[in-house]
Amino acid sequence: MTDDERRQFESIRELSDQAWRSIAERRNYEWKVVTVFWSAIAIGIAGSLTLASFPLVPGGRASVVCVAAVFILLFIRWVVGLGKANNADRAIALFYERKLQILSHAEFDDELVKILSKQRSGMGRLTDWA
Repeated sequence: MTDDERRQFESIRELSDQAWRSIAERRNYEWKVVTVFWSAIAIGIAGSLTLASFPLVPGGRASVVCVAAVFILLFIRWVVGLGKANNADRAIALFYERKLQILSHAEFDDELVKILSKQRSGMGRLTDWA
């Protein structure tokens, strides 16, 4: 491998690694946000039970339900965005991995390609494999 090919290989490997790191960094804060979200929902449910016993707050339970519904919709939108970002980073990483195989002349044999294509076809937004 020439120096130019080696530099190109290292550059492409860094791009592939960066895409995988992006997914890992996103996962690092994803569980924190989810924990806070579900804790807030639990506190809201507990609060709605106590608001129902206060006659000074008309429609207290209904307002808590409306706020919870808004939070759930925002949460769903956030999760969909995470799925799109992870899918984009995954596609970038897999693209660069194929380029690395071509540059290094280390392509997979047919049997491994079949196994990988079967496994990768099941990787979707709801599949946590990152």
